[in-house]
Amino acid sequence: MKSENMCALKEWAVVNQSLREGHQIFLLQKEGVVKQSGVWAMTEKEFFIFPVYERKSKEDLQEDYHPWMPVVELSKPPEGRLNLDVYAQVDSICRIKNIRKLNKMVPYSIWSENYMKKFFDGQSEVFLVFLRCYRGPQFFRVPFHPDYKLPCPWVELKTPLSPNSFYPVLTVDRFKERKNEILKELGSWL
Repeated sequence: MKSENMCALKEWAVVNQSLREGHQIFLLQKEGVVKQSGVWAMTEKEFFIFPVYERKSKEDLQEDYHPWMPVVELSKPPEGRLNLDVYAQVDSICRIKNIRKLNKMVPYSIWSENYMKKFFDGQSEVFLVFLRCYRGPQFFRVPFHPDYKLPCPWVELKTPLSPNSFYPVLTVDRFKERKNEILKELGSWL
């Protein structure tokens, strides 16, 4: 783990919550993934998750997670502030080339099948990015900079932050177990 990092990836605050609690161990990406030496990799290997509060609707979540929306909304920091409490390391990446395969991920995520369909729409492939996530004992409270509003998924924080006090959301064994379960599910579609 890097001792300091200034990189953050914007993600819906409800997904941030899911990663922080270990309900989900992957993100879906359409871009920012490249092939290096025959292996899929993200341009950034470690980053903070930058929670975004405006983006999706309740229909993008499975029904069991609808109650999370108002709770997450209540945790939104005051205007001009940003709370960061999830740090992620890319473990591995799978390329998904059809919607049937992507829909197999619904039970392993908070997203609804409708969201998966919208996400894949118009794409020839998307990427399932497995993340080893770490959570902080408390939020990093960071001033919100106007550059953070730019419509790109990656943000360079204005101040380097240290994830050294963060601890793993899942043990290494539990993470491997969950990842292997997902890969097994995908096996017939690879």
